[in-house]
Amino acid sequence: MPELGVGLSLWLMPADQVARRFAPVIAEMAARLGSPVFDPHVTLLGGITLDEADAGALAAALASGLAPVRVRLVKAGWRPAYFRCLYAEVEGEAIVRAHETACGLFHLPQDQPYEPHLSFAYADLTEVEQASLAVEVDRHLPVSIVLDTLRLVRTTGMVEKWGTVGSFRMSNVEC
Repeated sequence: MPELGVGLSLWLMPADQVARRFAPVIAEMAARLGSPVFDPHVTLLGGITLDEADAGALAAALASGLAPVRVRLVKAGWRPAYFRCLYAEVEGEAIVRAHETACGLFHLPQDQPYEPHLSFAYADLTEVEQASLAVEVDRHLPVSIVLDTLRLVRTTGMVEKWGTVGSFRMSNVEC
């Protein structure tokens, strides 16, 4: 059964050419699995419970202080969790620093380790299914990408109901 999202989230969005590369892979996985389609992204911060106007103002301030982030998608991974069923592991010090900055600005505790990833599917799958699909994802990896836009997303309820609240170019010094 699909899980429900909660609150608002901050997503780091890849540059257009990267989105064009991974969006069809996500859409194809969704069609095969009967699961939702979503934009390629790396979640910077989730569980934001502020109202949308306040969160939007903070997101705009955060984006103005962040440079685009260069990361490396290193290998496919999976977990027995709906929102982590199939993903690419993300490496990069700058994204960890951006997460720490976001936690401070939004006054959210860093009580769990930050494990950045770019999801390829949201679904309930067996480990055998996940391992098989991971082989397909690994064909696109490893690769370095640039995340250059911060998007504030309403992630309450079913994925199909999620929506963008605001989108902000990361405008500090180039990565």
